[in-house]
Amino acid sequence: MTSLAVLVDGSACAWGAFAEAKREKPGMEKEVLTRAFRSIVTFSNVHLSLAQSNQLLLYAYGNGMSKKLLYDSVRSDNPDSSSCIIKGIRGALRENSTSGDARKCGVLAATLATAICQIRKAATLGTNKSEETISGQKGRIVIISLLPDFGSQHSLLMNLFFSAHKHDICIDVVSLGGSSALLQQAADITAGVFQVIHKIEDLPRILMTRCLPVSIRDSTSFTTVDYRAACVCHEKLVSNGWTCSVCLAVLCSFMAICPSCGACVQDHSSSKEEKETD
Repeated sequence: MTSLAVLVDGSACAWGAFAEAKREKPGMEKEVLTRAFRSIVTFSNVHLSLAQSNQLLLYAYGNGMSKKLLYDSVRSDNPDSSSCIIKGIRGALRENSTSGDARKCGVLAATLATAICQIRKAATLGTNKSEETISGQKGRIVIISLLPDFGSQHSLLMNLFFSAHKHDICIDVVSLGGSSALLQQAADITAGVFQVIHKIEDLPRILMTRCLPVSIRDSTSFTTVDYRAACVCHEKLVSNGWTCSVCLAVLCSFMAICPSCGACVQDHSSSKEEKETD
């Protein structure tokens, strides 16, 4: 059994801006969204058709969502996966649109952690049932992102990327909102692929050729990855900076108190000077 978790950005504002930017002419925003959702449905159904035991997990990440897991092919009683996926995505966007969420940064960490746990749980159950079914199994996560920045979640996400790598979970990223240094790192760390979509017509082709199992997909990948860290104070990528000794948060300039964990650097320095004086 192979588990695939598809994580879709649930920001209604981001999807609205994407539809407006990719429309051919005014009034065609709905068609852009429909084509994007159909591409996700087609890709998901292809994964399910590759093996009867394959599992599909569909998540939406964003603020104001009471339910992040939109569809689980194993637990669902509805055989029509297409309608469940479309209904789930539309419901998530509708719920987010009423939450007043106009963020410019993605909220991914909690949903990604849940997806990793669910994939590991499926792998454990598969091992208990049959050792042969799990041999060589590699869980996969496909992130469909619209917002390239993730604000203060940089450290949390980096820990999750390394956790996915440890558990042999591949993370592929399809970005609809431009290049993202952090998501490039996710794909590079976990031996996945990162692809920016410039035209909505390219989305189904990219999903089919770049995000399918490694044995049948195009192995072409990016050559350079920006591994600069984002500072917690301004949420910008920095080449040189300071690191908090308590929480390892990155700071672009020296601060007496870490804005992330509240550790007082000045107190540590004073204690050290007192000991040297004694």
